[in-house]
Amino acid sequence: MTLVSPDPQRQTETAIHAPPETPPAVRPAQTLIDTGRRCLDAREWKKAIIALESARKLQPDNHMIDNLLLEAAANANRRALVKQVRERLGVRLTRTPDGLIAEAASRLADRNFTAADKAARAAIKLDPGNARGWTLLAASYAGLGWFTQAEECLDGASRHGVASPLDLWYFGRATNAWGMDRSRALIATLITSVLVGVFIAFSVGIATPFFTREIRVRKLPQRIHHLAEAQWASDPKARVLGGVASLFFLIVAVGFLYLSTAAGA
Repeated sequence: MTLVSPDPQRQTETAIHAPPETPPAVRPAQTLIDTGRRCLDAREWKKAIIALESARKLQPDNHMIDNLLLEAAANANRRALVKQVRERLGVRLTRTPDGLIAEAASRLADRNFTAADKAARAAIKLDPGNARGWTLLAASYAGLGWFTQAEECLDGASRHGVASPLDLWYFGRATNAWGMDRSRALIATLITSVLVGVFIAFSVGIATPFFTREIRVRKLPQRIHHLAEAQWASDPKARVLGGVASLFFLIVAVGFLYLSTAAGA
């Protein structure tokens, strides 16, 4: 039997041209991160949290996972988890574009539009070509009622990329939050309680934000109105609450009218 010695040159060429092997721990972690992103885009917050927390166990030093986890936790109203992730990210939330984007998205989830505005503007300052930063800034302005600036930011986002459906959903939700204007509902409740009674005032307080939203949002520019209505249509909880509030108000109003008529007769 003839033993053939290995060719060193051939071994070197094979090593050069062979694709680098992905470390075993990276493959499942990346799969979980991708799953978390998809769940986040689909607004399946709890599923996103499960996937991202599993990924973080495999890659505890991956700050991108915490950025995504912060956004998912804020939308799921997981206050303790949000605080925990913010502490882990530390200065990255205020000194890196990705951290600032995560901070802006989480503040939009909390409907803290002033803080979201600050974070989004800081992200754009560090990375002017960040389309997501422009879209989140537009959503912040919408929540504050600054729609001229919001449209300018949407135009800025389109110059640098395509806004994701999730970020446009944030924009629509911020617009609807502005439209509901709960301060007006409080005023209407107080006035009604003085003039009529607590029970009817309670129904007015519930229904007023939904009626206010319908009136205010209809007056907005077409593009903004469309995004607000698209978000409203995609939020079954908001639609159900709006329907219940309207029905409750209608029942009380009819009852009050009947009692007034009976008392007059």
